[in-house]
Amino acid sequence: MSIAYCKPKTNNHLIMRIILYLAAFLSLISCGENTTAASREEPTPTQDTPTPNEEPTAAMPNELNDIEDIRTTFAFITSEIDNGQLDSTAFKYDCHGETGGTVTYFSHRGQLRMIRHASYAYSHHSAIDRYYILDDQPFFVFYDQESWIFDPDSDEEGATKSDITEKRFYLIDNEPVQCLEKKFTTRSSVDDGPNSQNTANREVACSGLEDLQKTYDLLLQHRGQREELQCFLE
Repeated sequence: MSIAYCKPKTNNHLIMRIILYLAAFLSLISCGENTTAASREEPTPTQDTPTPNEEPTAAMPNELNDIEDIRTTFAFITSEIDNGQLDSTAFKYDCHGETGGTVTYFSHRGQLRMIRHASYAYSHHSAIDRYYILDDQPFFVFYDQESWIFDPDSDEEGATKSDITEKRFYLIDNEPVQCLEKKFTTRSSVDDGPNSQNTANREVACSGLEDLQKTYDLLLQHRGQREELQCFLE
């Protein structure tokens, strides 16, 4: 009589369950790793991605035919300056400590874009004049002048009163096409007084253009100046 040997069924069932559990566990781990890796992936740069120092794609107008062209060119140059895309040089001048200032030239590949002239006189007067330039000729000039005194109408100690004048000259082929002016007074003791934003322009006669051109020519002559001068505009 022979006796047949049979493996216990419980062992087979146990092994199969262990294999299934391991397979399911490995599957969960694999899915989790793939999901986590995908969440860490950085976007792939494309050729259309702009760089921080990329120049604006819009081209500056080659010629000026109307005030809208002047405004467009002004905005283009202002953007170049704000984005640090222009080369600049400067010099200072001082006339016996009574008057003085700083002249800064902004250019693109050797072509002047703007001249900024910041000046002071006797500590109570200051001005910032900006000449925006195309083909070596100013097409827009912005004067910002301020004179201040201690405010006689304020009870606050050290309070000041400033009279501010802004002038805007729009030029085409060295001829004025429009001139605007703002005048307002600010007081250090008043927080919500008038300013450039809430003061309207008014159209005025285009006077003073000869002096404007004379000053511009003098600034242009000193474009290569680097050392400090004395009585520059006297």
